[in-house]
Order: sequence, then C-alpha cells, then structure tokens
Amino acid sequence: MTSNFEEFNLEIVENDFISKTHKNAMELLVAEAIEQEIKNYPNELKQQINQVEVAAYALNRLPPLYASTEEGLYCQKQLGEKDYKFEINRLVKQSLAVIQKAPVRFYTPLITTEMHEIQQAKAAMDELKEFLGFSYQEMSWLDLVKQIKHRLNAIPDTEMDTQIEN
Repeated sequence: MTSNFEEFNLEIVENDFISKTHKNAMELLVAEAIEQEIKNYPNELKQQINQVEVAAYALNRLPPLYASTEEGLYCQKQLGEKDYKFEINRLVKQSLAVIQKAPVRFYTPLITTEMHEIQQAKAAMDELKEFLGFSYQEMSWLDLVKQIKHRLNAIPDTEMDTQIEN
C-alpha cells in the first residue's frame, strides 16, 4: 500500500484561528448576566429562550472589550464589571423581553471555530480510516492511532523505506 498524502483534503484556513487570538470580555459578562437572570425561570421557559440571540441583542448595544492575553482579558472583564454592570443587566433584561415575544424561531446558527475544527477533524479521521481500509466505523482517535502504530510496526524497515520514497 503506497501512501499518497496529497489525496487528503486537509486545508488549514487561517481565518479559522482568529478566535483563538483575541476574546471580547463583554461576551463573558453578558453570558454571566444572562445565566444570573434566567436561573429562576421555569425549566420549560429556559429551554424556549435562545441564549445566543439574547446575548447577540445585548452585545450589539454594548462596546466591545477585546483582549489578546489572559491578563488583558482579566483587566477588560474587571473594567466591564465596573463601568458597564448596570447597562449589561438592563440590556440583558431588555433582550430577554424581546426574545421571549418570539421564543421559537427557525434559523441557521453560526458554527463556532471550535465546532468547525471538530467537523474538519472528524472528516479527516473518516478519510484516514477509509484510506487505511478500516471496516468498522466506531473508532476513536486513540484507537486509530493504535491501529496505525500496529500496522507500521508490522512493516519491515526496508519495505517502510520503499513506501516512504513512493
């Protein structure tokens, strides 16, 4: 079995990594305020509220507080709590009121960078399993690594050198 790794469609898109380089502290503060506000809601009502829409509504009316380091995020969060706590709470309550008027809506949610990476990793794993001829589908990354190591250890060194050159 010769390996031709150019067949794999494993693209790295630079924009996929942007969310790892900075964070908006206001998002954390709004999420905390939403959690605090709905903690005493009945479970049925909590499940009907799209918290992402509530957060987006409030965040669109608040200034961003971005940070690119853990220390900066801590400072921005402290600044947000000090300067915007009242405004955050007011906007979260307003957001909940607006969203509750039409709690069940049909929409296509955005996919987070992390979710996109998980989807890409799963596709890569499936492609690798197919390429290596594994017949059963239920296989974790660890199982796949063990199987690949097992197969590679079974190949004599001279045969391995020949396959790598091809």
